[in-house]
Amino acid sequence: MGLASTQMLGGIIDGLMRNTPRRSTFIRTAQTQGARAAVERRDGPFGDYSQAPPELRPDPSHVITP
Repeated sequence: MGLASTQMLGGIIDGLMRNTPRRSTFIRTAQTQGARAAVERRDGPFGDYSQAPPELRPDPSHVITP
């Protein structure tokens, strides 16, 4: 049931997200100031780890790689 719902709604949600003012702002910022600035502007209000002080960021040495 989840796959069927995803397939049905995927195109609709994708179309909606591609045509929002925020998308245009994100692309314009990325083109003029770089991808890092666009992501910082997008994720900053949500307290993304990349915006956190160094002592609160995840420690990459804890990542398990196969």
